Amino acid sequence: MAVATSHASPAAGGAAVAAGPPRARLRPAAVLLVALVCVLVYAVFAKGATSLPDETYAQVAVDALALLTCAGCVYGRLRVPAGVRTWLGVGLLAGFALWNGITLIWTVAPDGTWIEFNRALTYALAVAVAMVIAASLPRAAEYFGIGWLLVAVLAGLYALGGKVAPGVHVGDLMHLNHTVIFSRLRAPLGYWNALALVCGLGSGVAIRLAVDAARRLWVRLAAVSALFLLVLVGGMTYSRGGVLAFVLVVATLVLLGPDRLRTLATVALALAAAAAPLAVAFTRHALTHDFIPRGQREHDGVLLAGVVLLALAGLLLVAWQLILLERRVTWNAGRSRLTWRLLAGLAVATIAAGAFGLSQTSRGLTGSISHAVNSFTNLRKDPITDPSRLLTTNSGNRWIWWREAVGAWWDRPVHGWGAGSFPVTHLLYRKPPPLPVLQPHSVPIQFLAEDGLVGALLAIAGLGALLAAALARLRRLAPGGERSIALALFAGGLGWFVHSLYDWDWDIPGVTLPALCFLGVVLALPLEPRPRPRPRTWEDDLRSGAGARALALGVATLLLAAIAISAILPSWAHVKAQDALTAAANPRATPATLAAAQSDADLASRLDPLGDEGLIDAATIAFRRGLPGEERRYLLRAVMRDPWDGDAWAHLAGAETLIGDRQGALQAVLKTIELDPLRLESLTPSIATSLERAPPAGSATAIGTPLPAAPTTTLPGLPPASGATPPASGTTGPSAGVGATGAQGVP
Repeated sequence: MAVATSHASPAAGGAAVAAGPPRARLRPAAVLLVALVCVLVYAVFAKGATSLPDETYAQVAVDALALLTCAGCVYGRLRVPAGVRTWLGVGLLAGFALWNGITLIWTVAPDGTWIEFNRALTYALAVAVAMVIAASLPRAAEYFGIGWLLVAVLAGLYALGGKVAPGVHVGDLMHLNHTVIFSRLRAPLGYWNALALVCGLGSGVAIRLAVDAARRLWVRLAAVSALFLLVLVGGMTYSRGGVLAFVLVVATLVLLGPDRLRTLATVALALAAAAAPLAVAFTRHALTHDFIPRGQREHDGVLLAGVVLLALAGLLLVAWQLILLERRVTWNAGRSRLTWRLLAGLAVATIAAGAFGLSQTSRGLTGSISHAVNSFTNLRKDPITDPSRLLTTNSGNRWIWWREAVGAWWDRPVHGWGAGSFPVTHLLYRKPPPLPVLQPHSVPIQFLAEDGLVGALLAIAGLGALLAAALARLRRLAPGGERSIALALFAGGLGWFVHSLYDWDWDIPGVTLPALCFLGVVLALPLEPRPRPRPRTWEDDLRSGAGARALALGVATLLLAAIAISAILPSWAHVKAQDALTAAANPRATPATLAAAQSDADLASRLDPLGDEGLIDAATIAFRRGLPGEERRYLLRAVMRDPWDGDAWAHLAGAETLIGDRQGALQAVLKTIELDPLRLESLTPSIATSLERAPPAGSATAIGTPLPAAPTTTLPGLPPASGATPPASGTTGPSAGVGATGAQGVP
């Protein structure tokens, strides 16, 4: 810490007055680190900050931290890491964010593109803030790693509470009955794989603290307890990806760090202690099945809590004795070589036993391998939600979504369909049966489909540059506690990167923000102790280039304010639209209430000029008010603003049917099916029935919809459009063969 020294001043008679005790100065970098950890806490406990407005709050907080960081750098309170290689990853991520914005020119999901632009820009800013903190604060990696471990432990305790005490609640602030629908642990992030990844990101820090002989006894025991909790919670998520991430973190610690055998022993000890609680959690009916009454879960939860406490007590006792033992036992190189040989032999024997066991099954060894591969690519409509899924090889339909995304990329290989567009292209390229999804569950494949080759190269190169720079800095750090925790942070970042290959982590700030900050902290760590600078005063800063500093800070303020506004507007519009729809849905809503709600929805449409949510909600409220003309007007604006939104076209088909415009209804129906071919069976019967009851197109209620000419396709149960002739193939658009023609006829 910087210390303000007081100089002696001469007193009467020439005597000197002794200086008082030095006053500690609050480091701006320390304040930023605490604030950044608080943002991570919010992102984790706001269900991963995956939806609006939760994600917006996190984005605005990161913008505020970036502004404070800029102020600290401009006025000399914070250090800026030097080197092109250090900043290359941040620059590429910022370039990727800019590319997301450019895709607004051709995107098929303008509102999603805007959100993706804000998200990518927030990630780049967060990494930059983490880098400045690491360059400015001594022992930044240790402080940040311990801070994140506390976040992971809090998340683990909250998640475990859903198993052991589902009846506990504190008003509307907190309730632990979050296993009422799914037995798999997923709170507070709302997604089991994300929770497992949070546990994996925290486990590396816990392991390094536990094996560091220079730490105090209570610190090492606390770290062992934290590792036990994270292993236990991660196991109860039934996440195979979480297991893989944990294994990768441990492997990285073993390959790149010291105390390799001690690391393996600590992990083995935590796994052994977690075995008994996991056995209870995996075998009790009330703890492994969905939709179990709370009373039954509470009964088995008490049993599980007792086993957990006993296992933890035994773990602490054994760990305590082992820590005392390692101080008395001398461990030489010969013993290490012998131990590694025994472990290698055990690994070979385990693999051989597994292969022999598979060879004795009815399928045989090769048949079992072939069955596992086929299971990975097969469709599964009934997902397994019990512990048995840990032993399955089914991809959870990822293979199907990957094929859809690759098909979309193949049609637009260079520039893609626009950032955040997979929810739209998924409907174009999917095959029966329908599998609703918003991401292809692979970040690189998602980048290819949405941003094309240009965007994917920018993003992947940016992440690769962060990893490479962090690894290079890690190798040059001097041995010690700082390097030990830095290794754990790097392992967590690497684990996130691999996990993102088969999941949608990029869209979950609750796991992506900490992982990217891990890498930012590691790659900016100083290689040698810095001399303590003379404490500066604000007067010194103002006298030195005051005008240039003020101008630089002003430009940064304007830029970050624009970024914050860009994040706020779509979120504000979403909240206004949702509130308006909720108010209109109240059965006791008065005409004045409905009019006010429609006005709010209309305002939402102006706040977000790229999305059509406000317009659709305004149309719904107009229908509730008995104004079909207003409803139709809003829906026409919606399909003109976002012509790729199948829901908007479906609403328009209903509105045109209501006013008796057969031609307009038919065109809207055909457009809906172009955008979502699998919607044909569910949509046409209701529309056909409505058209049979509707007045003829020439009646006084028919207004005439100014839409493009309808495609020539005819639909079951509907009359052909005026002047239309049935096509020879009977199909149009992607439903006739996605991957070659794209979406024909869609504006």
